[in-house]
Amino acid sequence: MHASEYGSINEFIAKNLSVLKNEVHISRKNLDSDTIETLFVCYKITNSIDVILQFENMKPHPVWALDEVMTEMLAMNPGLYEKHFPNMAGFMNSFKRANKMYNYLYGARWHYPTHQQLNLYERFKKNLNTRQGVSVIYTDVDTLPSEFNIPCTDLHQFIYRNGGMNLTTYFRSSDIFRGYIYDVFLSSFLCQMMASWLDVNPGQLIFFHNSFHVYKEHYERLAKTLEEIQTFKLKPVTNEKQFSLSVDDFWNEIWRVKDIEEISRHTLEFPDMYSEIKSQYFKDWANIYLAWNLKDADLLKQVKTSQMLALIKDFSNNGRFKSK
Repeated sequence: MHASEYGSINEFIAKNLSVLKNEVHISRKNLDSDTIETLFVCYKITNSIDVILQFENMKPHPVWALDEVMTEMLAMNPGLYEKHFPNMAGFMNSFKRANKMYNYLYGARWHYPTHQQLNLYERFKKNLNTRQGVSVIYTDVDTLPSEFNIPCTDLHQFIYRNGGMNLTTYFRSSDIFRGYIYDVFLSSFLCQMMASWLDVNPGQLIFFHNSFHVYKEHYERLAKTLEEIQTFKLKPVTNEKQFSLSVDDFWNEIWRVKDIEEISRHTLEFPDMYSEIKSQYFKDWANIYLAWNLKDADLLKQVKTSQMLALIKDFSNNGRFKSK
């Protein structure tokens, strides 16, 4: 028994998004026909690096994509994206509790009261073939009727098989045009992270969506994407490692990126500590943040790793990054 298999996220979308045309519209919040939903979607992506959607109406914003990963990995609350997208404040505030903190962010759940990913790293060091590599997001508190805006992702499970570190992500709910395009990038990052710590190759990504849906406000984007798929041509992709870092080096790199982002946003200057970043992958993260904060699209020319090149594709020349 196997889930359907695809080479990349783009291939999965190209071959399956049209299924939604035949799904029934369901009602949400007592509104008529405001959601298209398909249930129990399960599939494998053999190339865990190729997860950046390239369809015009499904492209993740490079800065938001990095912000989400930084927010979760460093347990930031509120999220870093509030600093870069203040125009989204009204929408994002609807997800906050009375104490101005978000309930659904994964990072605080991963890191407290114990650091789940580091615990799993130690478990894998003892037994690389363990079936116990589960990182949980959803908790018993989320079952309370009083809870709202609970996490869309339930858990991630790492398992090393066939020469690679594989990752399965379980979603209770996936909004295709809002959350999904960023969730798959986070899954890819986590898979690469654990593989890097253990000095093994990243393997496959497996996704299970209990609900895979499109809201009414995105119906036009769905129609345009379905039209684009008619002429979409899959391109050959590579599955090369994007970074290879020990646990300590990994955390040093991601904290350097965080400091560079913050310094450049406040001072509007290029930080000297940029030279301290060792890996090209995280240097590319810094390049993207610097291009955004300093409004210098030319800095994107320094991006070299394949996943980050896919992330910034078409963004430097269409006004989404401003040149000086």
